[in-house]
Parts: sequence; structure tokens; C-alpha cells
Amino acid sequence: MKFIEFINESESITDDLITKIKTECRDYYKQATVNKKTYQLYRGMKINKDWFVKKPHKNRTPRDTPIEIHKALDEEFKKKFGWKPRSEGVFCTGDYPESYYGNVYYIFPAGKIKFVWSPTIEDITVYLSNKDILDSYDFIILPDVTKENIDETIKNMIDTYKDDDLIAAIKSHNEISIKCNKYYAININAPNTSDLNKLYGDAWNFGVL
Repeated sequence: MKFIEFINESESITDDLITKIKTECRDYYKQATVNKKTYQLYRGMKINKDWFVKKPHKNRTPRDTPIEIHKALDEEFKKKFGWKPRSEGVFCTGDYPESYYGNVYYIFPAGKIKFVWSPTIEDITVYLSNKDILDSYDFIILPDVTKENIDETIKNMIDTYKDDDLIAAIKSHNEISIKCNKYYAININAPNTSDLNKLYGDAWNFGVL
């Protein structure tokens, strides 16, 4: 069952919301803050609210990736990291322009978090198309690709993934999959976004980090 809390669009960012985020997202702050600067996560979504709270999917259906590739990725990720980032994770990035899909939100993962990322792979689906596994136009598996091709490419790709150094992950501007019990999302165009300095410190003015 999906869990999502919305407030009225007219309601702006409040001190109560800021206190909740700073309290419930302590692990994110611990891992994403250095020298009093907290590095931002972005996510684009087809939702139009000032802010909301949402629980991630437990078994996400892929938007672009073929389901057999999606399952193979999850299996290999689980072998290495113990969870399924493609099905269970919230996809974010530290690169504001690349996070655009609908409206852009600042993301604050709550509770104890896990994450995976690659220093060399910006986006898995694009990577697989560049490796001639997927068609670059509609992302279907190319006709001459064998299961052996897919398995080898996925294994080599996942060998590059890490589950530490969130700041480096954010600064890489590559795709990050985050496991959390819920996340707060604040629309970058919401009223009173100037109050984000209370959430981000010196680094709140997005983009130049």
C-alpha cells in the first residue's frame, strides 16, 4: 500500500517541518554534512505540491528498464549489498539539471539509510544502451544480445558500485539509490525556500557545491 501525506499547496515551509526533517533525517545529515555544509539530493517527480512525505516502494516497477534486466540487476545488487536498490530504492542525484522529471524536489531521507552508487556510471539504463545491451531509443533488449552478454555486463557494472561516502556520491552527480523508511520532499519552487538555509547551512543555495 502506498503511503503519502500531502499538505495544502498554500502552506509554506514552517519551522515545525524543518524541526521534523532535522530530527528524523539525522543519518542523512550525518553522512551528507561536512564543515557545516549539507550536500543536497534532488529528485524529479510528477507531483505538484509544496512538500510531502512518502514511503518508497517495496517492489518498484521500472519505468524504462526491461523487467528481465531489472530483476537481474536486483539479484546481483542483493548478492553484493544485501538489498535490491532497483526495487526498493529512491533514485536521487546531486545534479539539479539531471534530476528533472516533472517537478524537482529536494529530498531528505528519514531514519537509518542505505545507498549505492557508482563513481563511473551516471545512469544504468543509459550505460546498458552504450554497451549495446539496450536500444538507445526505446530501451528494449537488442535482438542479438544473449543472456551471457547481459549477465557479464551487469556483473562488471555492479563491480563498480559502492555503498559508502554519500558526499562523494552526491558530488559525482551520478544516480544514487537510497533505502529509507520514508522521505521528505520539498519543491524547489515552494514558498519560503529561503528558509532552506536552516536545513542546508552554507550550501543550501542549490547547485554550486
